[in-house]
Amino acid sequence: MLEARKRIPHRKSVEMAKRPKRKTRPSRLGDLLVSHGLITRDQRREALQRQKQTERRLGEILVEQGTLTRDELNWALGNLLGVPYVELEASMVDPELTRSVPADLLRRYQAVPMIQVGNELTLAMADPTDSQAIADIGAVTGTDVKVAMADPEAVADTLAELAPEKPQAAEPRIEIRRSAKKRSPTPEQLLADPSGALLLQHHLRQAHKQGADEILFQPSADAFRVRYRVHGSLADCGTYPTSFLPNVVTRLKLTAGLDLEGDILFQEGQVALDLEGRALELFASVYATVHGPGARIQLRAKRAEPWPLSKLGYEKSAQASLRRAAAAPAGLVAVCGPRRSGCSTTLYALLRQAASESRRTVTIESATSYRYADATQIEVGPGPDYHAVVGRIAEQAPDVVLAEGLHDREFWAAVGPQALTSTLLLGEMRAEDTLAALSQLRENGIGASVLAASLRLVVAQRLAPRLDPHARETDTPSSHVLDRLTAVVPDAGAAQYYRAMADADGHKVFRGLELIYELLEPTDEIRDLILDGAPTARLREACDHAGMTTLRECAIGKAARGLIELEEAL
Repeated sequence: MLEARKRIPHRKSVEMAKRPKRKTRPSRLGDLLVSHGLITRDQRREALQRQKQTERRLGEILVEQGTLTRDELNWALGNLLGVPYVELEASMVDPELTRSVPADLLRRYQAVPMIQVGNELTLAMADPTDSQAIADIGAVTGTDVKVAMADPEAVADTLAELAPEKPQAAEPRIEIRRSAKKRSPTPEQLLADPSGALLLQHHLRQAHKQGADEILFQPSADAFRVRYRVHGSLADCGTYPTSFLPNVVTRLKLTAGLDLEGDILFQEGQVALDLEGRALELFASVYATVHGPGARIQLRAKRAEPWPLSKLGYEKSAQASLRRAAAAPAGLVAVCGPRRSGCSTTLYALLRQAASESRRTVTIESATSYRYADATQIEVGPGPDYHAVVGRIAEQAPDVVLAEGLHDREFWAAVGPQALTSTLLLGEMRAEDTLAALSQLRENGIGASVLAASLRLVVAQRLAPRLDPHARETDTPSSHVLDRLTAVVPDAGAAQYYRAMADADGHKVFRGLELIYELLEPTDEIRDLILDGAPTARLREACDHAGMTTLRECAIGKAARGLIELEEAL
């Protein structure tokens, strides 16, 4: 504890400073310090002269000269701000109260929970003027936050003791370079490496080459299969003796920093992966099965800044619709599709378009998809906790909110449709197409008048493997298939279609992903139908009348241009 000087107007470190009884409060630091006898007028004059020469803060100069103690300066600053000052120590704080607030939030805002009485939570803060910190902590805890000022070093020391940051080793990272061999190794060659590293690296390389985002190691009684998920479909990509799988799983544990000891039923970890020059994140899950250990690997592009709308694959007319929706002051923009359909990428592109310095932006996800410096990003697991946090954030009426799970009735029970009148909500849904999403929104209790007035845009999308122009061959559809195509797009029968060629291992060769999408931007006619509670069939007619291109029409058009295989459109 800092030694108390005679001039400081408080005595006990556990008590908040009492404000002097004065009719008027000095508005400048130097005047306040002189009025309380903490410095003399001559000391103030000397410090002000030095301040002009160095352009440093007056308080820092006085502390450096030994004229003031750090506690005296902090008390005076708190007095100027109209908040009490506390000489903070870890022994003054209830550890249970500290654990009731997410530790990363406390460290980010340099705040320590001091006491809670009823619904009122008092925080000791290094910067009690940080309104964003007060709002975020209040939203997460559901309390009315009051603040006191504390020395920044004391706050940091207290958090280091009561809410320490978990020690992190250097980020695990593996690098897999392009193989110099033209042919893939045989199963015998892969099994010749008892460490399992060669087999693991081979399948990571092959999965990446095929555009897979998931690798499964599935054991059975005699053999284990390696399977890739490419654009939603699983394919067998190797079979090996079950007795060798523990070697591969051990290698995966070492790579992802998992526990090698004991019989742990389930473990998860992640590692940065440089795979043939591309930065990825590898998420590993290792678990016990009736036939021994099994494993799952997810491959994701390393999270970075959101993509701009112009880079996602939308036509210019669609980009214009997306920008209009993002520019709206309030309302609802829903993006729907199956898992791994790129909905998060589209939402963050919209967020990037909507955000500005004058708009408060918040994202709430179970796992943050992208990092965005201009937004407050909150991670909270799915379920009641997620809905509680979403509801509390909505009560604050931020300008822009990005959230997930709009297809859940519980989401709207927590948020309340009235939030759409003051906030622009960018949300992810699970729905087959735009009209199915609209039907879900109506079923989840959003009143017809609110939905008709607030709906800005509904986007439905999915991703299809894009053909490699150098590894494709002509595909001649049957007359039956042509009939199906022309029933949707009359001139589709005149196009030239292609299919992917296979590599030496028999796997189809693609180059990236192609976006398939449809946009429902409400016209006056569509809003009137929503208001009247019209059936889906009537809404579909209005969408056709407005010229909306459906998902199937978009897919057939891209197949006709040689971008995707015809079967993706069927």
